[in-house]
Formats: sequence, C-alpha cells, structure tokens
Amino acid sequence: MSEREQETVHEEEIFVKALFFDIDGTLLSEITKEIPQSALDALKKTAEKGNLTFINTGRTWSELPEELKKLPFSGFLCGCGTYLRRDGEILMHQTIPKKRCEEIPVILKECRIGMILEGTDNVYFPSEVSRFQEVEQTRAHFAAVGIGLAETAETKGIIYDKFCIVTDAQSDIERMYREFEQEFDIMDRRCGLCAETVSAGERRCIRIWRQQQRPYHVPVRRTHHCAWKT
Repeated sequence: MSEREQETVHEEEIFVKALFFDIDGTLLSEITKEIPQSALDALKKTAEKGNLTFINTGRTWSELPEELKKLPFSGFLCGCGTYLRRDGEILMHQTIPKKRCEEIPVILKECRIGMILEGTDNVYFPSEVSRFQEVEQTRAHFAAVGIGLAETAETKGIIYDKFCIVTDAQSDIERMYREFEQEFDIMDRRCGLCAETVSAGERRCIRIWRQQQRPYHVPVRRTHHCAWKT
C-alpha cells in the first residue's frame, strides 16, 4: 500500500463526513412542498453510517417547517449564517441592532420597496397590503401555519436577523443602496433584491466550521453539499 493510500485509510478511520442540505428545492420538493421519502431514507442511511447532517439555509429558524425541525439533524445553520444550532443548543445568533430594526422598515417604505423582515421567533410583514405579489404570496404561505400574524413590520420593539426586499420600476433602489450597502450584503434574487445580514466575505459553510471543526473532527475539504432530484 502506497503512503498516500495509507493516509487515506487513516483519514477514514478518524474522520466522519458532514453533509449540508438546503431546504427549498433540495429537501422540500418544489412540486409537492413536502420531504420526499427518498430523502428521508437517505438521511437515515447516512446517519446510521455515523455521518453528520446539517441544514444550511437562508431561512431563519421561525421559517423552518416543524416537520423538518423534528428530524435528527446534527445541527442547523439558518438565516444565511446568522443562527447556529447544534444538538438543540444555540451556539451563535446574530441579530440586527434594535435601533436599526426600527429604522429599516421606515426607509424601505419611503423607497417604495416591498419587505419581509425575518426573525428567529417570527416573520414580519407590512400592515398594509403590498403591491408586490411576492410579498403577499409569502404572507399567505406563513399565515397558513400561524406565522406573521401577531405583529407587523411597523410594530415597535421587534428584532429580526435579516430582511428580504422586492423592487420594481417605482422603487428608489439608489437610495436603498446608499442606506444599506455598507452594513449588509445585498444579493440579487429572481424576484428582486434580497438584503441579508451577513458580514462581507463570510460564507455559511465556512462559518459553521470555524466553530464546529474541532468537536466533530471533520476537515472542511471533507464536507458535502447535497441535493435530490424531486
């Protein structure tokens, strides 16, 4: 056996694999909006081999389906890296400062921009009906499971981790960039712009390994991001 082959065998004896799963279009079928049985079977099989499984999603903790939270994942990295949970313990949670949480919806309203404020405990929508279809569809989706009903984006004292925005020709996008580009990563999505509270240069997978690599003995190069065709 060559020296390289011996090193490979030694690594297999010491290290386990870690698999990261997104939610939308990965674990949840885009057609049925449910977790396919093939995904459940694969998760069970890889756990039996001693591998680690993590949810790695842009959704905040409050936006995760309850059935997903009940599955035996090793950990959850939510809100584009703003919330880290392992074995039921919250290891890291980054929120937008309270004063800024009050200012953001005022600025977005003045800029004529649709908004969804995403927190760990709840999701907040404008009190008025939005002209943006994406906002109202999301409001209806979460309202069906009891989320986003009690408080609105204008409620004083709410705290959230990140926010999504939707723009059109009427929106003052230039002002929005002036207001937010120094403190938020602003990422362009299919339905407009999405502003997320992630420090410049950070990545979700890297952030979890900075905190979790030693306890799990999993080197970064042995991680895997997985998806099923559904």
